[in-house]
Amino acid sequence: MLQRYTCVAIVIHWLTVLFILVNLVLGHIMEGASPALKPILIPLHIWMGLSVLLLTTIRVALRLTHRPLAYPPDYTLWELRLAGLLHTSFYALLIAMSVIGYLLVSANPSNPQRHLTFWGVIPLPYPVALQTMDRPAQLVLHDQFVTAHAIGGWLIALALALALHLAGAIKHQLLDRTNVLRRIAPLRD
Repeated sequence: MLQRYTCVAIVIHWLTVLFILVNLVLGHIMEGASPALKPILIPLHIWMGLSVLLLTTIRVALRLTHRPLAYPPDYTLWELRLAGLLHTSFYALLIAMSVIGYLLVSANPSNPQRHLTFWGVIPLPYPVALQTMDRPAQLVLHDQFVTAHAIGGWLIALALALALHLAGAIKHQLLDRTNVLRRIAPLRD
């Protein structure tokens, strides 16, 4: 019988999934949104991105301080290596996307009416170096962060993370019949 992840790990996993999926949708629609919706959508996108950073940091800390569950014994060496590479890449990509998003917002020309907060409650500082640089350099850096953030979003959405993760889970569930999805299912049987 396969071991299950802890309730904390399961909640962190599914909250992260939810925030990523909603943020991918928001990221694609907010640029074309009406001026009336942007003040709602952009902060929501930022708050969810910061939540992904927090949840991923907790998840990495737990992974470093607690022994992960053993993989099922029938996994081949290439499956074990691919799973390890995928998890490491996914964590790195989530952290990088969140940090780049924070830097992107921070590299916007300063607006004294707008303050960066976490879920509208906890004030967050902008990096002074980004706020004090001259405007042309700041705009160039902002555009570079926008490009990097968009590329990361496509990587998460289309290729590396979700597609391989889901394909692996489905393969093990349906073809290998290891009932591996039971380990992370939000409801117990």
